[in-house]
Amino acid sequence: MCTKSLKKWALLLTFWVALELSPLRAQTITGNVISGDLTVTGTADIQGDSLSFGTRSDNSEAGVVTLYTDGTTSSLEFDASRAAHVWKWQQNGGTLPLQMQMKLDNTNTLTLYNSSGTAEITLSPTATSTFSNSLTVNGTDNEMPSQRVLNAHSVLTKGLADSMYVSSGYMTPGTVSLDGGSATGLDSFAEGPYSTATGYGSTAMGQSTASGNNSTAMGQSTASSNNSTAMGQSPKASSSNSPPAPSMNSMPIFPAGRVQP
Repeated sequence: MCTKSLKKWALLLTFWVALELSPLRAQTITGNVISGDLTVTGTADIQGDSLSFGTRSDNSEAGVVTLYTDGTTSSLEFDASRAAHVWKWQQNGGTLPLQMQMKLDNTNTLTLYNSSGTAEITLSPTATSTFSNSLTVNGTDNEMPSQRVLNAHSVLTKGLADSMYVSSGYMTPGTVSLDGGSATGLDSFAEGPYSTATGYGSTAMGQSTASGNNSTAMGQSTASSNNSTAMGQSPKASSSNSPPAPSMNSMPIFPAGRVQP
């Protein structure tokens, strides 16, 4: 081969090498460090278990590190190096800025957004969580042990209802017992810690005893006969250790239409 042909092939080889190296002209390779932009048009297979990116202002360490740990149950971690960090998931809503889908802020509060970018669900570990739409709970034992009735929109649990109103544990079919009263007769009513209603359809209030059928006893009286009414203070009741109740004879009478102060 003549010298002229060798020069021609050398020029062609130089031109081909220049074409192959042109994509790397934007990078400077020093050891295992690439400075500049890097474009990978194919699949990138990273064999290492960690990937870090982001530069902190103090250059102390990477901003974010993803770490894979292998095992029977493997794990994938997303670690932020700052003490306060906000994670955001966004999409292109057609116009800038990007449309928020989900956000986890530095107080560990998770917010979910609808398709318009409006916050709909807020889950907070330390503050109030909110749901903008209806909530369906299918569990069979959903409890709120610390629930309180604070306003008209508070949920009334069975425990709160029992403490605020008549508990189902103090009632049997056909009887009503309030404030420690004992109503054992069918369709009887007893109110007060020392009241006893044993007669059918009887009513006892205060420290009284109504044992007759359809009888009524109030104060410290005893109504033992059927269809009887006893009011005031009886001798038997006055001998008890309980403080005497005021006699009905000593109670003031108010005209119709007046309310006792």
